[in-house]
Amino acid sequence: MHQLIQRNISPDRVDEIVSNYLQNSTKAVKFFPSITVVLVPKEGNRPGNQYGSSHENGLNIDGVSISHPGSDDKKRLVNNVPVTLKWDKDKISAVVVDGQHRVAALRKFYHGEGSEGRSSISVSFVLFENSAELPVVDATRQLFIDVNNTPKRVSEQKLIFIDDRNLLRRLTARTLGALAPGADSADDPYQALHHRGAFEFSQHHHISKYLVGEDGNDDEDINVIFRTHESLFPWEVTHILTLHEDIIQSIILSERSAIDGNPSIIKICRIINENLLEALLDDAFEEWCDDKNDLPFFLKEQGLEEGEREAFIRLIELRSSYIEALKEINESGELVKEREENVRDLKAQYVTKYESLKAFDFSVKSTTSLAGTSCEVVCNIVKDTFNGLWFVRELQKILENGVEGFGPEDAYKFVVMSKEKYSSWSRSGSAKVKQARMEYLSMNDFSESKSLALKYFIQRLESVTLGNLLRSLVGQQMLFGFLIAQDRGREGDLSYLNGHLGELIKPINNLGEAGFLTMIKK
Repeated sequence: MHQLIQRNISPDRVDEIVSNYLQNSTKAVKFFPSITVVLVPKEGNRPGNQYGSSHENGLNIDGVSISHPGSDDKKRLVNNVPVTLKWDKDKISAVVVDGQHRVAALRKFYHGEGSEGRSSISVSFVLFENSAELPVVDATRQLFIDVNNTPKRVSEQKLIFIDDRNLLRRLTARTLGALAPGADSADDPYQALHHRGAFEFSQHHHISKYLVGEDGNDDEDINVIFRTHESLFPWEVTHILTLHEDIIQSIILSERSAIDGNPSIIKICRIINENLLEALLDDAFEEWCDDKNDLPFFLKEQGLEEGEREAFIRLIELRSSYIEALKEINESGELVKEREENVRDLKAQYVTKYESLKAFDFSVKSTTSLAGTSCEVVCNIVKDTFNGLWFVRELQKILENGVEGFGPEDAYKFVVMSKEKYSSWSRSGSAKVKQARMEYLSMNDFSESKSLALKYFIQRLESVTLGNLLRSLVGQQMLFGFLIAQDRGREGDLSYLNGHLGELIKPINNLGEAGFLTMIKK
């Protein structure tokens, strides 16, 4: 997940471009904005973080050559002069980071009834500096975010795994096992899972993404979390957007004692250093409005790491701007009624602004540091809650062991194929798993006994997840609401919840195992 650098291709969107644009005879002029292609080093079948070195050209990049036609000096590069660009496909991969659907549509069009004629397509090729300080995958991911910030925005579920600058997205991604930017692929849990070819849940370092539903479409218009739960496969516990929403609303924005009722990033700062937060908010807040330049040094003296300091500075800056605006209103000389109305409007703007995703945009270094240190407690609570629930444990056992006649290797292959091929095929989870079963049978030409074993395997999964607690959006919100309420009654910085999570979940599991939390479908 830490190496994602492209959208998924939507066949419907490709067909729409071909039929409504390229094949549309009523359009006398057709134009595509420039396609952006990054030349990325290859490490086997995956993108690499650094190019190989070469002294054969002025780039110091092995596998790529740029030459001026007719020039004898191959190492001298001149700006704004036409060149010939070549790359070795065994060492370099040309990755489209903006325009994947346009490229797919053009290929489909020209391989069909279209004619190339004298048409030309503008392409921007990007090469990064060959430096150990600039991992190519990380740079490409940031470029992807910047160039795709268009009216057809990338969906939140894709940004969760790509946007390394937003702390909330980083926390959700980490909960699902995503590595830090620039991490070694050998440590990726899903690479290890793929090599094993079977599920293993003995180590609960994250929530397996195979237990969490996703939509195959990457466009923003699919971010309607209220319609996703009926589309879950029988082994999926919740949807990624529901999980993300509950991490934000039930944990990060759960603070109720914040100034003016606005939680913003106060919860994060409370988790980092409760005593320092109270001192800043209660005793010295007015001073920081006029003397914010001393704040970084002060926080460093208190022992805060760089990422932790950035969180506190962000909170103080946001709060200071509010205080300054409030002061202007009170000194405006307006009538009392008008001032009160303006103050209400200001507070509403303050809450909206400070609870927005942008309030949690930090440097990649800071988000990575926070997600792996102070804020790791958030990830731990979420993953321990999910992995500790009775029906999740039952699911894990079935996926690990399979059933008689349909072993763990078959179980893994079936789940992976189903999720990759049918995640966005239908809004009905039952219809998706039925289609996946038919596909899997046709692919493998199973005997009748093994076909029945697959059917039994699916029935076992369905019996576990039918009407369970987390298949309901309300139920999941209630679960985290209950847990956070227990913590708020104690320290309020997640330390009580982190230390007592097992005993808080136990009575819920007892009720679940006794059948009190399962809805019977009539």
